[in-house]
Amino acid sequence: MVDGLIPSLFTFFRDIQYLKLCLDCLKRLTSVPKRRSVHEMVQDKYSGKNQKEGHVKIQITEDSFTYQAGTPEDCLDLGFRQLISLAMREYPDMPADPIREDPVQKATKTANPAVLRMLADVVFELGFSPDPFDEAVSGLKE
Repeated sequence: MVDGLIPSLFTFFRDIQYLKLCLDCLKRLTSVPKRRSVHEMVQDKYSGKNQKEGHVKIQITEDSFTYQAGTPEDCLDLGFRQLISLAMREYPDMPADPIREDPVQKATKTANPAVLRMLADVVFELGFSPDPFDEAVSGLKE
């Protein structure tokens, strides 16, 4: 007998679809080439700005942060995890870009500029280079 929940293929694919929506939210912040992952692109953008040496910045509420002891590797790892958790909260306001090659497919909803700006601000606070993220934000038309 097995104690605990046994996931089905249905729930597995539903979970995968949910995670894809979260990654689509992060893809709004930077361009991701076909052969690279979102994690690799965000990792390349880490600069360590706005960080205290020997500490990790952790978001505890929507607009406040705290510091804990940690290494630069911890900053990168926890920074990416915080971006994923932020994307989990905000993905309904950040749908994927429409596919340009398909003239029939249209986006049902556009990205919310306020949410995109908030994501870019958190990205900057967590020590990632803001340049490509600011370009994504300024590219949005209200």
